[in-house]
Amino acid sequence: MLAQNFQFDLVNPIHPHLCILMSLLSRFLKEHSLRKLITIQLEEYGGFLVRGLPGLMGILVRGVFYKLTFKKLGRFSLIYRSVQLTHSYGINAGKKLSIYYNTVLDGRGGIEIGDNVMIGPNTIIMSFNHDHMQTTTAMNEKGAVGQPIIIEDNVWIGGNVSIVGGVRIGKGSVVAAGAVVTKDVPANTIVGGVPAKVIKERV
Repeated sequence: MLAQNFQFDLVNPIHPHLCILMSLLSRFLKEHSLRKLITIQLEEYGGFLVRGLPGLMGILVRGVFYKLTFKKLGRFSLIYRSVQLTHSYGINAGKKLSIYYNTVLDGRGGIEIGDNVMIGPNTIIMSFNHDHMQTTTAMNEKGAVGQPIIIEDNVWIGGNVSIVGGVRIGKGSVVAAGAVVTKDVPANTIVGGVPAKVIKERV
């Protein structure tokens, strides 16, 4: 078996897995500018160093660090431990944003966040999707399709919420814990459930 594998490698010096890897790398480089590539690397290595820092010092260090990678990060923002931010070059956030533990934000499709927004723990906000309706290409070879998310001012997003791309969460709204948001949320409403629906108006 070892001899057969060795002979295969001599006949085909470029391994099929390497070809797939090179294809994915080529597509990745075409989709990202130099600034985006630098930001992604900063997030990977710098984010690894600052993500787990405890206490007030950790919050201060993360605030300074993510001002470098965000499109914009407003004043007095609080990013707690273990928050995973990727493609943050696409995140434009207002002042007094707070993001709690273990939350994931992927900004590759664009995320606009207003002022005074609270995002609870273990929440996932993904501003992209895969071209899953197209059946002629293998699922793991489909590119990402950007789907911007807008979160307006004075919004509270509870814990364990999932927000998919392409939605707007209206001003003054509340998203209950465990909700899956697949459609726009009207202003000043409380939504919950899977998929999220209006439970009641706030006033």
